[in-house]
Amino acid sequence: WSCGVCHVLGDAGGTGHIGPSLDGNAAMDVEFIAARINNGQGAMPGFGGQMTDEEIDLLARYVMQAKQ
Repeated sequence: WSCGVCHVLGDAGGTGHIGPSLDGNAAMDVEFIAARINNGQGAMPGFGGQMTDEEIDLLARYVMQAKQ
């Protein structure tokens, strides 16, 4: 997935500025991130139809760990 096109996430080399920076964003927990990946919002499309629940959960957990 190409999250870094829109989001900053240093661990993954993401440098995009369309969506919010994921680095150090304390407002996001795993459930919030998973819901946003699944459903999207604003300019971000939902990926629920393209990713399994397990893939979404793994990606949300990775973002949560990497943004620290």
